[in-house]
Amino acid sequence: MIAVFFMAVIFEGIRTGREIMAYRATRRAVQSSGKQVARNAALPGRWSLMDTLAQTLAHMLFFTWSYFLMLIFMTFNAWLCISVILGIGTGYLIFIRFRPVFSNQQGTEQGLYHPAEDECCV
Repeated sequence: MIAVFFMAVIFEGIRTGREIMAYRATRRAVQSSGKQVARNAALPGRWSLMDTLAQTLAHMLFFTWSYFLMLIFMTFNAWLCISVILGIGTGYLIFIRFRPVFSNQQGTEQGLYHPAEDECCV
């Protein structure tokens, strides 16, 4: 049960890592395009091949890990189900502060960091 709990915590870490990688790749693409970006505007530029490959590998790892957790949950063992739920909640609590968050089209923020306030996207 403890291993399942930590698998679920790691799951949230992988998800946060993917979001950080995507933010950094987008930021590099914007900076390399040399254009200034207004808030809620479409971002210019494309990801590099290395960024795309890294994001693809992270995506594969994320879904493999999530399917393992799903299979564990589908055993319908109450203690394993509780371990998965508590692990995901704990992982979210730990990793939420590290997530880069974009604002939606209405301009309401969905987290603690807003890339429009960054020096590259003024």
